[in-house]
Amino acid sequence: MDVKWIVPRPIKCKWKLQGNNLHILNIDGSIRDKGGYGAVVRRPEGEVLKGVVGCYNKISITIHELQGIDEGLKLVLRLEIPRILVGSDSQISVSIVKGLIDPPLDVRAFYQSILHSFSRLESFKIIHIYREFNMVTNHLLKLLVIIGHGVINY
Repeated sequence: MDVKWIVPRPIKCKWKLQGNNLHILNIDGSIRDKGGYGAVVRRPEGEVLKGVVGCYNKISITIHELQGIDEGLKLVLRLEIPRILVGSDSQISVSIVKGLIDPPLDVRAFYQSILHSFSRLESFKIIHIYREFNMVTNHLLKLLVIIGHGVINY
């Protein structure tokens, strides 16, 4: 029998805390071997509540980032969280959602779905965060993109 052992190693990551009493939704997209997204919902003090990942054929990083925002917001609504701060390391996706850039045709369905989710929340804000402060979501996506898609419970 041919066995390959993989020894887990800790990954050092840090969250950027906002200190504003909002739940936080961190997003990341990927187009490595496959296309995919990850979204992690955190309590205001930073504790991870739940996450969702999805895996698709590679399309574009912007589409996968917007898929993450869309699916993450749907998770936030299922969790009945009324106020959310969304953080993405994709400046283009943040600008599209804020209405600063007209959404390209291939992302308009996600854009409309995101706006619909925002309209169901008491308050929301979306900001650009640097990749260094989004590493937990980035590592989660790298590890879980192979499972397809689904909700991750913590």
